[in-house]
Amino acid sequence: MSELEPNENPEKPQTPAEPATPLKKYNAFQALVLILTVMGLFTILAGILNLVGGLLGIVANALLEDVIFNVVFGALLFVTARVLARKNALGLWIFVLTVLISLIYEAVMQRGINYIMVLFGGVVIWQLLRLKKQGEIQ
Repeated sequence: MSELEPNENPEKPQTPAEPATPLKKYNAFQALVLILTVMGLFTILAGILNLVGGLLGIVANALLEDVIFNVVFGALLFVTARVLARKNALGLWIFVLTVLISLIYEAVMQRGINYIMVLFGGVVIWQLLRLKKQGEIQ
């Protein structure tokens, strides 16, 4: 019984299973989509917390405009990530619009230029244009 007849299929040898890791490896495009998704969700959460804090009197200077801006900005980031996840170049243009809206809002509120947004937006736009050129997004 230990020998197999020629017509019998031997059991496939067990290959060592890949080590179970909590994080799978992401390529640059997937990482960018993940970052935009998380940022969008956290920005929406920040807007909601700002609203609740203002209503409960915890945050004394909570402006309704800031709450609305945070929720809209977060929603636009989330939409950008979802459109990019489908590898659609429309996500690039939604992100450009999001950055412009942020800069215009800061100017209207007379807060000056948000250099972090300019730098982050510029890097992300540059990466998206590079990915578009490589054919990663259409």
